[in-house]
This record gives sequence, C-alpha cells and structure tokens, in this order.
Amino acid sequence: MKIFLPRRPSRKRPRVDCRLEAHLFLLAFVFGLFIGSTGRSQDGQDSPNDSEQMKKQRAARLEIMRARAASLAVQVEIDGKFVDGKMVDVPLLHYHNLPGETLDATLWAWGVRGRPIALASISREKNNSTIEKWSCELVSLADNSVSLTAKPGWKWAPPASGIEWKPIADRPAVGETPVIRLRQMKEIARRFSATGIYKDGTEAVELRLVDRPLHRFSDSEHDLMDGAVYAFAAGTNPEVLLIIECRKDDIGRFSWQHGFARLGAGRVAARLGETVVWERPEIKQWNRAEPYFSVYGPVDTVFDRESEVPEKAVHGK
Repeated sequence: MKIFLPRRPSRKRPRVDCRLEAHLFLLAFVFGLFIGSTGRSQDGQDSPNDSEQMKKQRAARLEIMRARAASLAVQVEIDGKFVDGKMVDVPLLHYHNLPGETLDATLWAWGVRGRPIALASISREKNNSTIEKWSCELVSLADNSVSLTAKPGWKWAPPASGIEWKPIADRPAVGETPVIRLRQMKEIARRFSATGIYKDGTEAVELRLVDRPLHRFSDSEHDLMDGAVYAFAAGTNPEVLLIIECRKDDIGRFSWQHGFARLGAGRVAARLGETVVWERPEIKQWNRAEPYFSVYGPVDTVFDRESEVPEKAVHGK
C-alpha cells in the first residue's frame, strides 16, 4: 500500500538583502572548508585532508597490525598433511568504525592461490581502561581443516568452513574475459541483501554491500576460473561475506556458485529478494572448532609484543 503525504503549502521566499546573502554564503563556505579539513573518508582510508601527522600515525598502526597478523601461524590440511598457509602481504581492507567500538582495523588473508584459506580481522578497540585492548576475528573459507596457533598459546582449529555452496539461479553464461566476469560477479552480488541483529535482538541493521570486492582469486589447476569475496558491512565493519566462484560443476561445465560466511558475532541473515537464503544465530559462547572465532583482550593475551617499538611512533613518542 502506498502512503501519500499531504503536499506542503507553497511559501514565497522572503526577500533578503544582497549584501547579507553574500556574507552568509561566504560564512557557509568557510565553515564547510573547516569541516572538510577535519574529516576522514567513509571507508576509513586516508583522506586528502588528513594532516601528515595523522597519515604517519595510520601508517605506523598498519605496520603494527601487519606484524601481529604475521605472528599467527596458519596451516591447512592437504592430502592428510598440514601445510603452512602464506599470508597475503597487503591487507584486503584498512578501516575504522568510529560510531562503533573499532578505532582502527585491517583484514588479512592467507593463501596466495585460489580462495583464501582464512581471513583475520585485527583491530584496536575502544575501552575504558588504560590498557589497550585488541581483537582478532577469524573465519575459515577452506573446504578442509585449518589450524591456527598464536604466540600467547591459544589455538583455533575448525574442521571446515561450513560454507554451503549453491548455484546461482538464472545464472548468466560465464564471460570470456576477466573484465566481463567481474561485472557479472558484481551484478550477482547486488541481487542479495543482508541484515545484522544486535543488542539482544533489539536493533536491526541493514548491512551495506561494499560494491568493490575485498579479494579476487583464481586457481586453474583446480578448475576455479574466477572468484571474489564481497562484504556486507555495518558502517565500514564487514559483518557478512559473500563468496562468488566460477568453477566446474558435476558435469564438467563452468558455472556460477555462491556461499556465505559470517564475520561478526551478531545474528545475521542474507536474502535473495524477499526470501531468506542464509542465516546464523547470535554467538553467546566461543568455540575454537567453529569456522568463526574471536579473541579479545590486552596485546599480550591476543598477540605478542614484536611490534612494541614501532607502536611508540603512533603516539608521537
């Protein structure tokens, strides 16, 4: 049912002195410049208006998070043996979520060929104490077992990702070039929407599809022609991952398939049109065998202190 609002009665614009109007315009212009100079880009990346000091601090925090990601030992099971997973040196995403709890965060991947083995979101979080608190969120994207060991001693060992792979309904014929396939994957991703339920079910957030894929991959040796990881985010914080792949089906024909994974503890759901096609409940207790796992606390608890020296540069010491 359409709801029609009554039309607001028209009002003539009062006459304003031209000199006063010019002064008001100049004041608004200067104020806009001031606000723009203090802003950050929406995705958490450096803004052209950021000061050099802010850019240096952000670059220093990036190196801290890179070192902490590299301190995690990731392995994947292949043919009955665990082999080391190589970390992708460039983060898939560098963001912050100031309205939420995240001060600065990066998303890292392991596995340089084909779909990533696992992803880790490493972030510095807000807290009321003088001790810095860090978070390490982990999600498995592998079909086989993954093992991760952190230097403080905690481990994570999911037997599989749990991704439920499904064909794309009304899937387009696979494009012949990477450019065409990227456009097709973007169009497929836009068919879906996602929702996050937070604060014990009292707050529902329509998650935003990040139009640009977080990661793109292929593996010709394993009949994986093309693939991409898309994110549905609350603000800038990824909460739901959509993985789209073009690979051979049961009859040896390349076709499009998709699956979802969570990257947040709240209740989440994905829809195709108005139909819910995937959902996961809120996590109330952590399980190290689950494909999504998180550790939170002081740096000594979550990582180690290999990056202690560069961290001083963040605070200008």
